Amino acid sequence: MPAYLHISVRGAILVLLFLLLASWRFGAAQLQGKWQCDTKSGKLDATTTYEVACDGFLIFKPDQTLESTCIDGFFPSGTYWEVVGNRLILKDSDGQGFADFEILKVDDLQLLLFRKGETYTFRKVN
Repeated sequence: MPAYLHISVRGAILVLLFLLLASWRFGAAQLQGKWQCDTKSGKLDATTTYEVACDGFLIFKPDQTLESTCIDGFFPSGTYWEVVGNRLILKDSDGQGFADFEILKVDDLQLLLFRKGETYTFRKVN
């Protein structure tokens, strides 16, 4: 293999690794703050969907702890959160994961989470 090709492959791998790590940090940073729950929606069966207003909030703190009053009840104090790829993993105080959400969308205004057939829509609160 020519030397220039070997360096290019190594460089490409390093760039991909950097982008992966940067996107993980960026995703976690985007979640930090308070999010107000707007709706919870899903399917009751193959032909019936529902959407209900939900009340409550999520607060993603910089120390990776979470306060919540809206996703399927309250989470215990000491709940930690972690972003892995497009997954939001909630962990207890011992570091054991107990809830896993797919992050469908996150930007400066809206957060969409999906778990067990239900989609939760949040809006950012300043």
